Amino acid sequence: FSPFSFSFDSFFISARRGTSSFFGLVDFFLSLFSFFQSSLLFSITIGFDFFSAFLTPSSFFNFFSSFAGVASSFGLYLFPL
Repeated sequence: FSPFSFSFDSFFISARRGTSSFFGLVDFFLSLFSFFQSSLLFSITIGFDFFSAFLTPSSFFNFFSSFAGVASSFGLYLFPL
């Protein structure tokens, strides 16, 4: 019985419960990256015209779904269950 394996087990137990700040932070940065990547991709394809990107419904839905993913993971990171 070593203290390293004990902390490792308790880390994965807390990760399965959803209270691990490390996985919450990783999930937050991954969704933040995908959010910026999608918004940057839309602004490049439209030609840096941000308002016409909002006029097409697919980019509108994609933009807000990625934004909702950022907000939900950020809320999970701020308020762990």
